[in-house]
Amino acid sequence: MPALGEAFLISAIIASSLFIKLALKELFGRLHVDNSNFRSASDNSAFF
Repeated sequence: MPALGEAFLISAIIASSLFIKLALKELFGRLHVDNSNFRSASDNSAFF
C-alpha cells in the first residue's frame, strides 16, 4: 500500500509540473503576441 501511495504522489507531481509548464508556455505566448501586436500598432501610427 505505501508503494501505491508513493507512485500516485510521484505521478501527481509530474502531472502538476507538466500543467505548470503548459500554463507558463501559454502565458508567455500570449505576452509575446501582445507585444508584437503593440509594436505593429505603434509602427502603423508612426507610419501614418
